[in-house]
Amino acid sequence: MSLFGALFTGVSGLASQAQSTSMIANNIANVNTVGFKSSSASFYSLVTSSTGAYSPGTVAVNRIQNVGLLGAIQQTASSTDAAVSGNGFFVVKRDVGSQQEYLYTRSGSFSEDNTGLLRNTAGFVLYGWPLDQNGNIPANSGDLTSLKPVDVAFLGGLTKATTTANMSLNLNATEKDATLNGSLTSAPNFSRGLTVYDSLGAPQILSMQFTKTYGPQGTAAGIKTGMTATDNLMTDLGLTSGQQFTVTSDLGVTRTYDVGTAAGGNVVVSELGDIINDINNNLNGVSAFLGSSGELVIQRDAFTGGATQYVTVANVGAGTSLGKLGITTGQYKSDDLSTLSASTKVTGTASGLTTGATLASLGLVNGQTLSVSKEGGPATTYTIVNAATETVNSLLTFFNGIAGISASINSSGSLEVNHTNTGSTASLTFGGSPAFLGSLGLTTTPSSGIANNYANGSAADTPPYSNETFPAFQNLPGSANYNNRGWWQMKVVMPDGSTLKTGLINFNSDGTINAQKDVDGNIDLNLTQINWGNGSASQNINLDVSAFTNFSGNYNVISSNQNGAALGLRTGVEITREGFVVAQFSNGATAKLYKVPLATFSNADGLTEQSGTAYTKNDTSGEENLREAGSGGAGFLTPSSVEASNVDLADEFAKLIVSQRAFSANTKVITTVDQMTQDLLQLR
Repeated sequence: MSLFGALFTGVSGLASQAQSTSMIANNIANVNTVGFKSSSASFYSLVTSSTGAYSPGTVAVNRIQNVGLLGAIQQTASSTDAAVSGNGFFVVKRDVGSQQEYLYTRSGSFSEDNTGLLRNTAGFVLYGWPLDQNGNIPANSGDLTSLKPVDVAFLGGLTKATTTANMSLNLNATEKDATLNGSLTSAPNFSRGLTVYDSLGAPQILSMQFTKTYGPQGTAAGIKTGMTATDNLMTDLGLTSGQQFTVTSDLGVTRTYDVGTAAGGNVVVSELGDIINDINNNLNGVSAFLGSSGELVIQRDAFTGGATQYVTVANVGAGTSLGKLGITTGQYKSDDLSTLSASTKVTGTASGLTTGATLASLGLVNGQTLSVSKEGGPATTYTIVNAATETVNSLLTFFNGIAGISASINSSGSLEVNHTNTGSTASLTFGGSPAFLGSLGLTTTPSSGIANNYANGSAADTPPYSNETFPAFQNLPGSANYNNRGWWQMKVVMPDGSTLKTGLINFNSDGTINAQKDVDGNIDLNLTQINWGNGSASQNINLDVSAFTNFSGNYNVISSNQNGAALGLRTGVEITREGFVVAQFSNGATAKLYKVPLATFSNADGLTEQSGTAYTKNDTSGEENLREAGSGGAGFLTPSSVEASNVDLADEFAKLIVSQRAFSANTKVITTVDQMTQDLLQLR
């Protein structure tokens, strides 16, 4: 009958309110549990079908999880704590065993255990994507099999090989120029070391050596210095009136200059400035100027065509005008910077030699010989015929008559023999009479040098000079912004003194470097496959030279930096906003070890709750989607923070009061039905 139905309805009400009170109690108990998600009761009625008298139903309750409701973010002092600001979950396991199931949690209070694993307060191990040497996550990052336990244990320390460096410096624009070939063997005008670190953490010093040069254009550079444009050719410089000389180029135009008086040439010149002005105005493709030391320079403007682009200077007849100007007659060819050449220099140990000294004064006699061979080939021999009349200058003439060899007496009175070979190596070997060799301080030990070809690439590159170590030129001959006076040779020298790379850099007329940015927007020297010879890995270093300048004034290094580091011990671990697990070391280096994925679900409220404030997936929640922080609604991580419980204590107390009143009301129903039953039993 309906009276007993009412009794059962009251009992169901008590049971449902007890369930609600249990949920409220659990919420209140976990008000301070990191990452805890509250639950709430949702009541629904159960009715019985009846065609006659009314039959009361009952009430039931469902648990509603508030997993999607975010808790407040609270800051902590731990660098391995992290809170998720979106819908994502940390992926964890109870332990690292392969049979352990994956769990998902918002509890991000992680710390390192005694084995180096990151565990949260429930003891769950954090899982993440291991990063390769380029900092990339695995290709199968969407699969749980791509995850590994986050292990930050290091048995030793960490070294960091240098990969990038930068240098900010000024080169003195008023420095004296050297010829292109001369710059290969002459002492640099300025040097500065840069300490980098190899893969073993050992410091290595790269020397940057700079030499001012006329550049790769075909250049006739005078050795007479201190001249000015107003110098009179005859009274100041000693030229003879009426003599002639010519300047021509591969373009086929020749200018003939008459000194002082008309002699049938193109123009009469009386001052040095007359020559310079006429060449600049009337000889297409050729420029003339006074160099930094007041020397006359006649130069072909272009160089990208190599030896086919040249300037030729010559005296007419028996004239000596060019010699008076310090210019050696001949054809001066441009260098397209792609020609392979090697050079070597031998300096005799004997000093005090003069060009006019006779060979007899050196203790030599007739019949003695001196020979020289290049690259191990056939020897060319000098034989003394008359030691009393032959001089040191005779020896210089002998050497200078051999292709690729030049000789001179230096300021110490020692013999210098230079050799350049258009190949990968250059070598000189001397032989002959021991007395002859000894008088000059020469030995029979070969002298050799490796190729010093310019690492600028080729004019055929796209863009030109872009496929080698040095940056491509922004402005080339023909451009209005090209500066033919801004050339420097730069050598990068290894710690053992060998040359790593040699190239040319050019500066614009405003003092900035003439270089194009690469595809990454950088102006770099790309030093590749450096072998330090100590067992370390081959190394690539990109040296940023965008801050090189060329102003008149002192050489000055403003700053130099590089990103390598010597051996350092681990000092800490942090989790970043993007989810990277980063180890920090005493040498200032950092290493990204893992990236923490965030799992999202189509219905997070449908997850199955597990002990330890964690969840497992089921059919209601849907499958997990592993996402990088900041993508797909997963949210970013807030470092050194945790997500507090989402329990609202005031709301729970209010619901507790309501539940209590409802429970009391249901007990009243039961007592009332009980009294009615008693009354029924007392009927007679």
